[in-house]
Amino acid sequence: MNIAIIIAAHDGIQSVLTGVGVAVASFFESFKMQKESVNFLKNNSISLLALTPYMNKKSNDFNREVRDFTKRICNENGGELIEITTLSDGSSQQSIWGDVSQWKASSINAASTINSLSEKYDLVYVFGHDTIFSLMSKYLEGKNIFFIWIPHSLGLVFNDKHSVPERISLEKESIDIINSNENYRIGYIGESFKNVLISKYNVKEIRLVPFVNGIYFNSNRYNLSNQDINRLENEYFFPKNKRFIFSWGRCVQQKGFDILIPAFKKLYELDSSFHMILLAPTETSLKSYHEKIINLLIGLDKESYTLIDKFDLKLPYYILSTIRPELVVFPSRFEGNPIIGLEALAFNMGSKIIYSDISPYLELFGGISSAIPFSIKNNDLFNKLKFNFKVNPHANNLINIDFVKNYVIGWSKLIG
Repeated sequence: MNIAIIIAAHDGIQSVLTGVGVAVASFFESFKMQKESVNFLKNNSISLLALTPYMNKKSNDFNREVRDFTKRICNENGGELIEITTLSDGSSQQSIWGDVSQWKASSINAASTINSLSEKYDLVYVFGHDTIFSLMSKYLEGKNIFFIWIPHSLGLVFNDKHSVPERISLEKESIDIINSNENYRIGYIGESFKNVLISKYNVKEIRLVPFVNGIYFNSNRYNLSNQDINRLENEYFFPKNKRFIFSWGRCVQQKGFDILIPAFKKLYELDSSFHMILLAPTETSLKSYHEKIINLLIGLDKESYTLIDKFDLKLPYYILSTIRPELVVFPSRFEGNPIIGLEALAFNMGSKIIYSDISPYLELFGGISSAIPFSIKNNDLFNKLKFNFKVNPHANNLINIDFVKNYVIGWSKLIG
């Protein structure tokens, strides 16, 4: 059969700035291995297509290397990279993500493009990533189209400025359509998200398939050449003979850096041997939250921390594997199935992990002796930062975090 596989995403095709982007990019990077492992893909004629909102090629968020790689993988598999018009001018990833109006427009335009393409194929599998493409369920028309919506955030979980009633209504509308259509499914990125989809959104369990987040270990992000190391060493300076605390993620309220900084300040006042590395890219930040973080940092000794506010694909792995921080801290207020947590498990080189006691982190780190939670409600992070506990050197073997294995399982459940 002649089959199209279409990946619709706002990030990960021409940029990689979010966890969604990392998951999407990992799909394209690992597609050859997926084909080799899934008979359905190996035994049919597959065309791989990437569909994404228009992005201005002069945007600071545009990544030519990512776009060229995605385009090449699609071309090698009989497909192409397609940009669609949306309400965004493509000036930034923040503009492309947009709001409810942008999500509706993106879903409509993506579905229209796919409806036109579908006539050329026997079967079309459409993977729509995140809220921006959730409403494709309403506008896809061909009986040969199978739609899988993969939410990476949900309005009833993510308590931020996007979690407005209109968003939740949009999500529920899409889910109602998926619940009633035999060709449609929801891919869940982790068990805690699966539970939320069932308990809070009334998703029928028969409509759920596991496309669980993981690490693609062969990714170029986790491959440091001598040239990479020289660049990173020249670009970033980390003081010698310090006990490093590392936290990373987008500079948004969700990630809880405003919880971490005051706790670190109290720790540093007790023990100045500590140094905090805060990798907090601002490409998708609200100005007000970014300013809040800057103001909190002003209260610290300038020698006590290093702030990096630009996204660097190779920096988290470099810090974990080369700098080897004593503590890795995740103070998030809410998450889906966070890539940053998966990276900490995958590349742990003896770091202790302190994490907020939200369901996704409890799912990831629960039972690992070198990882302990702090109470997000009572904010006892400072007490946990100064608490002495042991490292389990085998922590990264305690959970299935391999992207390819997880997606092979997803394919097997989807195809049946």
